[in-house]
Amino acid sequence: MSLDSSASVVELVGDRGREREREGWVDLYRRVAPSVVLIDTFKENVDRFTMTKEDKELGHGSGFVWDEQGHIVTNYHVVQHAKNAQLTFTDTAGRQVTYPASVMGRDPDTDVAVLEVEWGRPNGTKAADEESESDGHPPPDWLRKVDLGALDSVAIGQTVAAIGTPFESTFQQTLTMGVVSGLGREMRAPSGRLINNVIQTDAAINPGNSGGPLFDLQGRVIGMNTALRGAAIQTAPHRTPIKILQSSGIGLAVPTDTLREVVPQLIKEGKVVRARLGVMFFYPDRAKEYGISKGLLVHYVPPDSPAQHAGLQGTVRAERQLGDVLVAIDDHQIDTETDLARVLHECQPGQTLKIKVNRPDPSRQDALMSLPPPSAHSPLPGDFDTYFQSLTLYLTLRNSEDDPYQDDDRGEPTRPRDRDESDQEGKARRRPRRRVAIA
Repeated sequence: MSLDSSASVVELVGDRGREREREGWVDLYRRVAPSVVLIDTFKENVDRFTMTKEDKELGHGSGFVWDEQGHIVTNYHVVQHAKNAQLTFTDTAGRQVTYPASVMGRDPDTDVAVLEVEWGRPNGTKAADEESESDGHPPPDWLRKVDLGALDSVAIGQTVAAIGTPFESTFQQTLTMGVVSGLGREMRAPSGRLINNVIQTDAAINPGNSGGPLFDLQGRVIGMNTALRGAAIQTAPHRTPIKILQSSGIGLAVPTDTLREVVPQLIKEGKVVRARLGVMFFYPDRAKEYGISKGLLVHYVPPDSPAQHAGLQGTVRAERQLGDVLVAIDDHQIDTETDLARVLHECQPGQTLKIKVNRPDPSRQDALMSLPPPSAHSPLPGDFDTYFQSLTLYLTLRNSEDDPYQDDDRGEPTRPRDRDESDQEGKARRRPRRRVAIA
């Protein structure tokens, strides 16, 4: 066989392989598209003059069918401020059908939420009776739940596809393709906590894709598209300039393993109960400004919290006193927020932990808590970088569901907060201290 004929055979085999792969994705899209949903969110708005109530549209996102009962999974930030939602499905015949839905569970720590659909009210029709409005009405026969994959089957370089509704509803069920670009990434949740084992992909993820599924070649969901990394760009000058986020080929998805753990709890209880320390830490970049490169620098300890009763102390800026630096829990070294998240993940509310901290000024602690005798050595004034005394504290974890110091219903720290400068309408806004993490 000549070299030319050999090259022709290789090219033919390559073309056939690409054609089979293309047909595979076409078949996959046909199978899974009915499982992907457009989510339009609304909140109740009261007219100041007539005092009438009406639904005001907030925005939209994506979601997918989780189980045979028709529960819909999406991102927490998609429905964060929503009172209700309208879901648009595409059935197996290609027809669009809408149903009203309500939020039945939210978890700002993993950016996951679950919606309950009123299957008795297709296309906005009113239910015949109260029973049909409930979740007792079965979903339609054409509805298909997704198949779930697992993180241990995901590899860097494998081909993946994202389906969702980017930018506006006219782009409903857009499919974009790419590869898994990275594994084990971290992403900050709306509550301030870190989400671990995040999947990175270069499949185009745009605003509106949030909450949509990330599929592998077998049609299994391996993650939920959640965020993109990009640069904010401003449109051409208008009377009202618009800023949009430009995709840079870095999309992030919460892994299915996290969804398997969180979603059943949201369906059953409406929330996820986790162990919390009940304190706020500085983000690493801010801690480094104070010379702290390892461990977590305590920013704020709420009054009458378990952490305060254990003697944990925060930073007092007015007196230029640094707070405690958390370095270990139950003999597990804590260097980063990731270390803390992994340890707390294995803990239960009410469990007593042995916590080790480094303290820059042991003299100010003697009256606050019972500790081993302080070291005879004293740090130089302001020399927080070179000397720390090791202390051991015992702390009973507070149950997060009755913790008044946890996030509020918007997933933001309850206090303290910074006041932003006035927005374009001249209204003062508040937002969480972005260089502070919750634990």
